[in-house]
Amino acid sequence: MILDLNCEIKYKEVFLSEEESDTIYKELSEIKEFTKPFSMILFNGERYQENYGKHMFMDIELFKENKLPSEIWGPSKPWTERLLVIKDRIEEETGHQFQVCVCIYYPDGNSGVDYHSDQVAFGDTSHIVSISLGEERVFHLREKLTQKVHEVVLKKGSLLLMGEHCQERYEHALPLDLNYKQPRINLTFRKFGFD
Repeated sequence: MILDLNCEIKYKEVFLSEEESDTIYKELSEIKEFTKPFSMILFNGERYQENYGKHMFMDIELFKENKLPSEIWGPSKPWTERLLVIKDRIEEETGHQFQVCVCIYYPDGNSGVDYHSDQVAFGDTSHIVSISLGEERVFHLREKLTQKVHEVVLKKGSLLLMGEHCQERYEHALPLDLNYKQPRINLTFRKFGFD
């Protein structure tokens, strides 16, 4: 489904089957450090802790060369076999190559993320894919110019492509909502570098 916004954005409610979603969710949930609150050392030396867990998966070359050091970006490892299969399907679906997956573990509705645009931290952000696992959550997109908010319910196994002009024209958020009691995992597939 193409959403009627002032940017390229597509939502596919069923990208992974329920069995695939449950299997990868279970696999990731078993990574002990992933389900703990993520903390990082800021450039000024201070330690900052988030209310969610974080883990990164990446191409083997990036991992071996320590291109995204864990002190800054959090724990990381090369792609798992299952994540590689999902990555290949995403690349076929979107026509874009992705070298990194940022995985975020939200324990419940008490954890989320405020409005932001994905900045160019380690690569091109003109196309970012988000896969949802676990409990569905409401996702907000707010147009910077008008402040109009659009809501999308991200279902388990869904794919959301934020494409051309999405980061420039919109901010997005996963608002806190105490009605959500179960964990959610977000897999964000991103590019490393610039083509």
